[in-house]
Amino acid sequence: MAANWPRVVILIAASWLSLPAIAQPKWVAVDTKPVVICPVTELVACLNVIPANLRPLAALQPQTIRHNLGLKTAMVLHIGQSELFGMVVFNQQQSREKSVVMIDSITYQLPLLQQTQLSIWHELGHLHNIDLQGSVLPTHLSAYQHEWLADMYLYWRLAQLENGEQLVWQQLHRRNLALINHRDNIGHWSAPQLQRLLALFPSEKMQTYTSYAQFVADAYPQMPNWNDSDLAEFASLVQRTFADPLAMPLPRYLFWRQPVLISVLTPTLNTLMGEGHTRQWLAQQFATPEQHKSL
Repeated sequence: MAANWPRVVILIAASWLSLPAIAQPKWVAVDTKPVVICPVTELVACLNVIPANLRPLAALQPQTIRHNLGLKTAMVLHIGQSELFGMVVFNQQQSREKSVVMIDSITYQLPLLQQTQLSIWHELGHLHNIDLQGSVLPTHLSAYQHEWLADMYLYWRLAQLENGEQLVWQQLHRRNLALINHRDNIGHWSAPQLQRLLALFPSEKMQTYTSYAQFVADAYPQMPNWNDSDLAEFASLVQRTFADPLAMPLPRYLFWRQPVLISVLTPTLNTLMGEGHTRQWLAQQFATPEQHKSL
């Protein structure tokens, strides 16, 4: 009798979208405010191009930057000065080539394309959104709002590419898989907002938004905007569903959160498992719509 080994499903990327690499310090603007994008391998050169009066800042010390970057692909520093609004530091060597998740003892691998560039745009998004606080965005934003708004900027940037929608879906799937892997990733779970953007702002409509600020002004009020208590319930439901395959099924657990979670996870599960298997698996895990009505 053959051993019951875990299976591995590897998904092949449909195509490669080529985006220009950044090999040395590059200046960009947030509105009119200067920002430098810096490969960590050129950190000393980056620090030499910023104004001399800012170099003594604790946040701009090389050892501090390297420590804070750690194993991340990219990070952002908000300096907030007229000479330097911020800095994005990235490490190409830490760019992930795939996202891996195990569901019911089957390992699925999703290839990740252009992850370094997507991470850079996400971090730039933080600076753009900080710049818009108090105007088109609220003055005070939660940590979760900062994260999904950064992916809203990423959505706007990708809409300018011919095949950018493929990378939007990749980001949505990556956020879902990160949450499935660990509930602590709920703070970066932008999949609900990306799904809403795909539905309400298709590529044809996005061509009318040459200004990110105008896009945010139209899109932000239409986005799911949960508080910490809401997120805790979603995280608990995900953990209960995916963390322990031997746990007794509780199809009515947090049933009021199930419709949204199912809607957001289904495209990712379809990509991993196929539509038929996904329907069967979801039916085993969650209450049916008829059951929801009876509760």
